[in-house]
Amino acid sequence: MTGVPETRLDEIPLLPGFDHGTDPAILTDLAGEWDRLRESSRAFRSDAHPWDLWYLTRFNDVTAAFREYYTVREEYER
Repeated sequence: MTGVPETRLDEIPLLPGFDHGTDPAILTDLAGEWDRLRESSRAFRSDAHPWDLWYLTRFNDVTAAFREYYTVREEYER
């Protein structure tokens, strides 16, 4: 992706059961939790639903993903 360091898929951590919408521990300090996640990783995955959810935590990664949707999608489908 342009302007964003590349990360291999096996470097994207899985946070088992992470659900930002229903977990009371997360909801009590939502902003603080997102700050902690942003500092620890550019992206992470969650298996809290029947499908893997991917979270991009940093602004540059999110905007690059929108700008380069097909490139990002192809990278993560490998």
